[in-house]
Amino acid sequence: MKIAFISQKGSVLKTTLGRGLATEAVKNDISVKVCDFDTEQGSFTHWHMRRLDTNLRQIDSVESYKDLKKAIAASKGYDLTIFDTAGRANKLNLDIAKCADYVILPTATGYDDLEPNVRFAHKLAKSIDPKKMIFVFTLVRTQASLEAAQEYVGDAGFEYLPESIRSKE
Repeated sequence: MKIAFISQKGSVLKTTLGRGLATEAVKNDISVKVCDFDTEQGSFTHWHMRRLDTNLRQIDSVESYKDLKKAIAASKGYDLTIFDTAGRANKLNLDIAKCADYVILPTATGYDDLEPNVRFAHKLAKSIDPKKMIFVFTLVRTQASLEAAQEYVGDAGFEYLPESIRSKE
């Protein structure tokens, strides 16, 4: 199975969500390959390197990629492949979405985050089944902002997880 974490915006917890999924998967004896496409930041890759110095259960493989074909070839034989992408809507992220079984679209609840992510989801929906996409609301500050975001995404025709990640503030 291939799961992509994609967002038009950065700093919406794409990597954090991917780390959580990878960690839980290996705890359940699911082999995991992570393809980190954010080569400028490499947050997933650097996290993995720090984790190697601990006694925690290790993710099977985490590598940085610029080339999707190479990443797909390297992911053969793993139960789960996680694509962690840079925060932008570009051709690479569109291609990653096309090959993924599921696309997770993390977004904050403010309009400046929601609007570009919904636009990107509409663009994706021209190339992939919208049922493969799901929004996850992150950095939620208030119940009212969450409800407004849910309404906005729902009215746009997209699904979202009922659970959200609250802001620490």
